[in-house]
Amino acid sequence: MAGQSLVLLLSVLMVAMAKGGSHATGIGVYWGQDSGEGSLADTCATGNYAYVNIAFLTTFGNAQTPQLNLAGHCDPNSNSCTSLSNDIRACQSQGIKVLLSIGGGGTDSYKLSSAEDATQVANYLWKNYLGGHSNSRPLGDAILDGIDFVIASGTGEHWDDLARALAGFNQQKVYLAAAPQCPFPDAHLSGAISTGLFDYVWVQFYNNPSCQYSGNLDNLISSWYQWTTVQASRIFLGLPAADEAAPGGGFIPVGVLRSQVLPAIKGSSKYGGVMLWSRKFDDGYSLAINHGMCSTAIPSRRRISSHQPCNRLVLYFHDIIYNGENTSNATAAIIGSPAWGNKTILAGLNHFGDLVVFDDPITLDNNLNSNPVGRAQGFYLYDKKDIFTAWLGFSFVLNSTDYKGTINFAGADPLMNKTRDISVVGGTGDFFMARGIATLMTDAFEGEVYFRLRVDIKLYECW
Repeated sequence: MAGQSLVLLLSVLMVAMAKGGSHATGIGVYWGQDSGEGSLADTCATGNYAYVNIAFLTTFGNAQTPQLNLAGHCDPNSNSCTSLSNDIRACQSQGIKVLLSIGGGGTDSYKLSSAEDATQVANYLWKNYLGGHSNSRPLGDAILDGIDFVIASGTGEHWDDLARALAGFNQQKVYLAAAPQCPFPDAHLSGAISTGLFDYVWVQFYNNPSCQYSGNLDNLISSWYQWTTVQASRIFLGLPAADEAAPGGGFIPVGVLRSQVLPAIKGSSKYGGVMLWSRKFDDGYSLAINHGMCSTAIPSRRRISSHQPCNRLVLYFHDIIYNGENTSNATAAIIGSPAWGNKTILAGLNHFGDLVVFDDPITLDNNLNSNPVGRAQGFYLYDKKDIFTAWLGFSFVLNSTDYKGTINFAGADPLMNKTRDISVVGGTGDFFMARGIATLMTDAFEGEVYFRLRVDIKLYECW
């Protein structure tokens, strides 16, 4: 009966380890305004983004001929932008939503003169970029997921009419997004957002001194909570991806964003993530902030990186097994042993049959006395007589400034190999539903009482 109970306990533990307990968020980015920022396909292949806005359709409305401006990527007048259809489909195949941004800053080339004009623009967008049909689709036959309103000039009139017209196409779910300035309410998009039709509102918390980060969080946080009151599904923190991306200020260093800003805002039920301006300036910023993005309230698309890890960290854990004399500092104990063994000395025959439960400190370096950033909790069992090997099932329970959540591991550990790979099978918090590989290396050991493992964690699925 005791053996059956132990097997049942281990089964329950492994099922629990494979499950997550929270939701997560996504990063979006604007692409299209610099020919040196790389292709759309390459942007999506980074695995860093859940949303990509193609920017911009700069001229439309008021009886004007619509004009797409992709700043040197291609020339819509010569139909060279139709090749982007393959890139768009490649992005969408990875679960990334691709939207067309209309408007943009610093231009008076767009205007809606009436509700009828708004309907005409909606019909144009439907036929040329969404699920309709036209012989002159600027981006080819790929069907975009929605329309992003970036309205920074003119009046606020009739943008609500455009939103209603776009939402009225029943043949396709047309996702609607808006990028208002952070002063609340926005002078141009307040009426449109008030329709309640917008799925994503990425508020621009930059180039606006009254509500951006400037060494102090108070104005930003106050504005954020005003924006969470609007009728929209998700609210995003719009930021420059580098200091030079926003001449008017608002850039937030990675450490400040992860340790101060995100913890202050991501508890909101409407928190959706971060939107970045722009791909040109994103030289590692999105990757650096990604694992701190998660929320316990919001589901979102996952990111999958096919080639490079979407997150990587190296940690150490220290195991001190109880030997009958070290009760005060032991962090592991033998709870099961073969008939020829006991609970204070590991058995002979390569410790075959011993089952050890541990609650070990985790550190950022290889010093046992360093401040722990969490605990390694789980078990290992020695499962072969003729070879020194083990099987592991454990979690890293992390609670520090940099990392909060759990990472779950399971797999065989052939101890005679210098390095060994085991599977990352899930996680919670900052590591919700993470998948990847952890490379283990025995960094030090002292007899059969103490060992230290270096754990190089490479995640290939991040939410």
